Amino acid sequence: MKRIEGFIFGCSIALLIFSSFYGLITLFFDYQIIRVSKDIVLFFLGSLSIIIIFFTTKEYLKINLYFIFILLFISFFSLIVALLKNDADIFVWAYGFKILILPMLMFFVGYITSNKYSKFEFFNFIVAISLVLFWSFQYLMGLDWLLSIGYEYGVNVKHFVGGILRLPSITDSPDAYAFLLAITAFFSIRSESLLKKPILKNIMVLFFLTFILLSTSRTSIIFFVVCLLTISIVEKKLFSYYKISISLFLVILLTLVVYTIKDSIVLFSTYSLFDRLSHWGSELPNLLSIEGLVGMGLGSVGATSSALTKRYGYDNYYAVDNQFLALYEQIGILGLMFILIYFLFYFYNINKIKSITKNKNNIRVFNTGISIVISLAFSSIFTNSLEIYPFNLFFWLFMGMSLSERRLSNNQ
Repeated sequence: MKRIEGFIFGCSIALLIFSSFYGLITLFFDYQIIRVSKDIVLFFLGSLSIIIIFFTTKEYLKINLYFIFILLFISFFSLIVALLKNDADIFVWAYGFKILILPMLMFFVGYITSNKYSKFEFFNFIVAISLVLFWSFQYLMGLDWLLSIGYEYGVNVKHFVGGILRLPSITDSPDAYAFLLAITAFFSIRSESLLKKPILKNIMVLFFLTFILLSTSRTSIIFFVVCLLTISIVEKKLFSYYKISISLFLVILLTLVVYTIKDSIVLFSTYSLFDRLSHWGSELPNLLSIEGLVGMGLGSVGATSSALTKRYGYDNYYAVDNQFLALYEQIGILGLMFILIYFLFYFYNINKIKSITKNKNNIRVFNTGISIVISLAFSSIFTNSLEIYPFNLFFWLFMGMSLSERRLSNNQ
């Protein structure tokens, strides 16, 4: 069994690295088999992990059963809704399943491989550093060079308000880069090796925060900053003199960063915010209707509609820019409530285990999980966080790892 679990972990790490470099790989090798292969591997790893959980263990069986129920409910009812539509399109549902549901299988992969969490931290750090290095290289080479080698303006490379260049690094879009950097950076500074070296850890916080700011993605900035604030509150270190000194230094550093980026003050522009607020409710179904209860089907709005419009010319584009509303419109109030209950269940189990474990390493992982979920909730107000790839792979893998008793049994 250990060999199988080792195989799953090795494949999951390979998948994470491949998914992180996906944008760079498809730039030079844009074949359909490459695009499909990552989804096939993910489905295989998730299915194999579920089989192992239910046939070889009884650990936290309730939360695993509940999560399986969520996936089946969302998939089944959204498919039924899609089939009942006059303009039924199974391809749209399948694409929505691929973007929203399929990454959730990483929860079970993380659950199975959680006793290798320290190795995950190492590969996570490699991804974070790679993101920064490739972004820096792209910035030095400039827009003309990027377009000459195949990057598409408006998709892979963009300009922010004020003419600031937005780059994808190793991913396929600036937003994917920013969110992936935010979550891998936070996992990195929460790693056991860096927490043992406070000075180096604080240097890395400033280092990663600088590049997240340079990404100009305000939702990813919110995610990372809320992570830092939440972990300070959870670990009750927010108001120490040391934290105040670091905060003052951060203010000075950020002032210098803002000054050196010329027009970066546009990060505080409210145009994008009011634009998103203006269309949040434009396609909301009635709460008491069938679509209000079980949604309009996977892929009807959100990241799926955006991807289908760009790649296949579909005319149903509606990004929503709010994960809660995007979930409501796709899977209805029932599906949304089931997912929210899952996160409440997650908090309940985390606090329950924290009350009985004395291992500092386990407590560190639990506190990281609490911060990640709270930060996800904040960032989801302004974007479809759970539909950003490969951010969602790292998120769901960690969720499974943090809750699994397999890691706890080795670190009581």
